[in-house]
Amino acid sequence: MATIYGPLGVVSRTEAGEMTVREYHLRMKGYGMRRLDAERDLYLQAFLNRVAKATDKSGKKYLFPKFSDFYDYEKRRREVLGFNEEQAVHNKLRERASRVRELREKGVIDV
Repeated sequence: MATIYGPLGVVSRTEAGEMTVREYHLRMKGYGMRRLDAERDLYLQAFLNRVAKATDKSGKKYLFPKFSDFYDYEKRRREVLGFNEEQAVHNKLRERASRVRELREKGVIDV
């Protein structure tokens, strides 16, 4: 019963008592996956530390002298939010196509 409370986030005796064996195993897999993700994050951090400290062959000059050379926050922000330059171009083309369609319907242009 003790393994249910900590890793699985169960807070009440009632919830623990009502949990089926199948649900317990499913929650344990979920817990294992969260631990695996945390482990990956640790290894990624160690790797990024190594990359950030990388120097040229002489060992005197950093390959990434500024943080922005190493990590482009604005680019990642646009990716995460689902907006990129290609999408902006597509949006402009859609707007123009819509405008051309309107002008055709009004008889202003004949294309």
